Amino acid sequence: MSEMRNVTLFISTSADGKIAREDGDTDWVQSPSDIGFDKFYSGIDTLLMGRSAFEKQLSKGPWPFGDKKTFVFSKTLKNQYSSEIEIINRDPSAFLEDLKPSVGKNIWLVGGAKLIRTLMNENIVDEAILNLHPVMLGKGIDLFPLPLHSMFWRLDSSTELPSGLVQVRYAFVGSHDN
Repeated sequence: MSEMRNVTLFISTSADGKIAREDGDTDWVQSPSDIGFDKFYSGIDTLLMGRSAFEKQLSKGPWPFGDKKTFVFSKTLKNQYSSEIEIINRDPSAFLEDLKPSVGKNIWLVGGAKLIRTLMNENIVDEAILNLHPVMLGKGIDLFPLPLHSMFWRLDSSTELPSGLVQVRYAFVGSHDN
């Protein structure tokens, strides 16, 4: 039996739990090279995105993830992008049940918030790497939009950078449905 691929949420968040401004902008996110992104990125070969996160990324210019297979969950988009970008219009949880045991590297849950909530509520996210930025947005898109059920995580590591950014790495332990 082959080993299951991990699904990892690697994401930046403000200190008040926002992943973007109300319009989806992330202009407040620092880009320090020392948060381990390059190492993380080399350990994955698959990305998961919701439609809004995908469209926001497309609006920023050329697609930066050309070397990785990207699955975009949408009921309205059509497969018209490239061979490395596939639109999935079925239940994300059922899709991941088939994808996780397949051969490959780990899987990056990029976002957005609705997809994160869906996969977390199904206990599919194995690891969360949160890059906590020293900014409070006040308004914006919540990292974990409610409702969520109770989940338990183990802190694997935390790193404080001179910029004030703190990276925390959690491993999923279990859940308790409310």
